[in-house]
Amino acid sequence: MTMGLGEPPLMTATSAAEKVRGVVFCFAMLISALLGSMYILLPAFPLAFIKPKWWRMFIDRMVGFWLILPSGLMELMFDVKLTVTGDKIEHSEPALMIMNHRTRLDWLFFWNCLFRMDPWLLISEKITLKGILRFVPGAGWAMGTNAYLFLQRSFTDDKQRIETMLDYYAKTGDSYQILLFPEGTDKCPKATAKSVQFADKKQLQQYDYVLHPKTTGFVLMVQRMRNLGYIKYLYDVTVAYNDAIVQSEVDLAKLGATPRQVHFDVRKINIDDLPETDEGLVEWLTELWRQKEDRLRTFYRQPMETRMLDTHPGSQRFEAERPSQGILGCLELKTEFDWSRNESKMFSMSSSSTPDSYCLKLSRSGSRLSGNVILSFRTPRKRASSPKRDHRHLGFRLALLALFQLHLPLPRLLDAADLCHLHWRPTDLRRHRMGRHQRRQLEAKQNRAVTSNYDYSVISVEPLSLEYGSNFLGSKM
Repeated sequence: MTMGLGEPPLMTATSAAEKVRGVVFCFAMLISALLGSMYILLPAFPLAFIKPKWWRMFIDRMVGFWLILPSGLMELMFDVKLTVTGDKIEHSEPALMIMNHRTRLDWLFFWNCLFRMDPWLLISEKITLKGILRFVPGAGWAMGTNAYLFLQRSFTDDKQRIETMLDYYAKTGDSYQILLFPEGTDKCPKATAKSVQFADKKQLQQYDYVLHPKTTGFVLMVQRMRNLGYIKYLYDVTVAYNDAIVQSEVDLAKLGATPRQVHFDVRKINIDDLPETDEGLVEWLTELWRQKEDRLRTFYRQPMETRMLDTHPGSQRFEAERPSQGILGCLELKTEFDWSRNESKMFSMSSSSTPDSYCLKLSRSGSRLSGNVILSFRTPRKRASSPKRDHRHLGFRLALLALFQLHLPLPRLLDAADLCHLHWRPTDLRRHRMGRHQRRQLEAKQNRAVTSNYDYSVISVEPLSLEYGSNFLGSKM
């Protein structure tokens, strides 16, 4: 069976516009990788002989920075939504990451997963991948200089290469997290048929959602990293696709479509909890993959609207930063509050746009300060746009409402203070659609036309600093 019961269909047909999008995306990736290799990596190549550590540091960062591009475009161009749960991967500790290999795009979506946890992981991650990919112009050269581990799928040929690369990682003194696909290949029809034949031959359980793992390479990597003292944790990563399957990079280029909903769950395992012997590691990995099959079966039996990978107690959920934060990213305000008069005013602002007006009201109860502020912005319209698309531009008025509560330090000093200077910044912006009545109320209040059907609410703020007392003693919050 190629597709497991409940798995989404394999995407085979898309519109002409989507096909153009796929070509544009792949061309952008290839040309940016090619130019980066020619004009950034190649000129730095002498460092590999003069200062090898500088070379390694430079290449890790340049390639890591580039990985943000495909990760970001996947979400912007294809509207991919990721659900990332589990344990955070520590970039400061060497580790081995193992993941089921449903499609040949797993590694691409995994970059988005890593960025949500910690952007530094894009710099410290190393991938095991097919040896032929090193010959891809630009991208293959960059992966080679970034010390990715290219394998030929033959243990005889790969054993020496794996040991050499692991020794190199350890000698650099840097902590890398190495991604390994124990299945050896993605779950395409050909690989699935081979896995079924292998299970029949060995009288093993037939899997519908994963392939039977190849244990030899996994055991070699774990034992070698143990001998080098270069592994502290092993991360078990499970990937699942909710709405569609796009099997390969070729399909991405030809069809111009990707799954819209991708789920990742990461489980952190201390290396000391793994068996010491080779036979024990084989049994451990085999059992882990049996559990992964059960987890995916449970996932795909759920209704599509509510599917979630099962998580363990204490797991986290890693959310992406909201795009709307860019509007408020440089908005910082300083507020002066006079306890004796119970008055407040805004006396300093740093913002990309100056508000037309603001209304600020604060109240104090013990050591708690609470209140709200309404800021009205109007930025010049670059060009006329239809009302339906007006909310996508900054050429409209923003009405921002911040409701917040802050715990102020040293309440005894606050009791004696007449003035308080609070420096704060909005950090979470939510957009809401206004009804006709709300829009008319806003127009009447501002005495001018409102050209957008949306208003924006600040639901959380970040206190930056507080000054209080006669001498305005500073206190970081």
